[in-house]
Amino acid sequence: MRQQIRAVMRMAGPRMLLLHPIDTLRHFYRERQRDRRYTKEVKSK
Repeated sequence: MRQQIRAVMRMAGPRMLLLHPIDTLRHFYRERQRDRRYTKEVKSK
């Protein structure tokens, strides 16, 4: 299942960047913020 998701995202990612650049950047920013918050929580425990 994960391999199928990766295959789809491998095709969809670059296309999304070209067709919806603002949405793509917003998505990357939100994911980075989420990852940073999660890392802080894990380190503080």
